[in-house]
Amino acid sequence: MIYKLRNLQKKKIIIGYNLILNLEVLGFNLFRVGILLSDLSKKSLVINFLSENKNVVKINELIGERDLEFDCVFRTVGELDGFLGKLRALGQYIRDFDVTNVVEA
Repeated sequence: MIYKLRNLQKKKIIIGYNLILNLEVLGFNLFRVGILLSDLSKKSLVINFLSENKNVVKINELIGERDLEFDCVFRTVGELDGFLGKLRALGQYIRDFDVTNVVEA
């Protein structure tokens, strides 16, 4: 088996590996938050704010119903609520949030 894996690596068929943590075992919840902006010119400001937070693990720019989407990890919904309060305080250009608790099977 190891020979086959090394051979696939040499042929550049396998170019890397990903670590997938079981966040639930560590006491964390994964949340996905969609943001609808009222002022698209402020998108980079929101992205910078999200990028600076250690709880945000992924940011996506979207086309469609939401302008941005980000994944974040928090122990409790209360911690997430506090973070979203800080995000809302950035300005009046965030029209709406939609939050999903992501359950990985």
